[in-house]
Amino acid sequence: MLKIEKSYIDEEYENLNCIIEYPVITNLNNNLFIEYINKKIYDDILIFKEISEEEYMYSSDNTIILVDFKVHLNKNDIISISIIFSEIYNSNKTINYINTYNFDLKRKRELLIEDIFKTTGLIESNMGQKFYITKDYVSIVFSSYENKDTCDIDEIKIYFKDNESDISNYIKSYVME
Repeated sequence: MLKIEKSYIDEEYENLNCIIEYPVITNLNNNLFIEYINKKIYDDILIFKEISEEEYMYSSDNTIILVDFKVHLNKNDIISISIIFSEIYNSNKTINYINTYNFDLKRKRELLIEDIFKTTGLIESNMGQKFYITKDYVSIVFSSYENKDTCDIDEIKIYFKDNESDISNYIKSYVME
């Protein structure tokens, strides 16, 4: 199991408050792939922060930026992390974006949704969608801007036990208990 630590960016400007918490994978052996993952996550954090700062410059509204993460899986050199980027403006309007990071450290590659299933039948309409993995299910996730009816993150959970015949041997071997 990898050690994943929290890192913080906490900045305040006239009408913008940034409270950012993001994961950093401990890299004791100077593993280039772990370095790549940490850089990818950090770069995504900075991009979101910069876009929000640009929007704030053209707005008189008070804006709060919150970034939080969750480690869903950290097992057998497979990690699955989601990061929720939230913008709260006008004190009551929220937009949530979600990004996910799924990696196989042994194979040194990003996991694709196609790696989880033997066939694409269960996920055909959501092939390019973000997802995270737990020991019990895969969750296909949608940012709030993808759903006009809510400001929340939507998700579709596909449980491994209920769909065992569709789950790849790779996931059965390394993820399922």
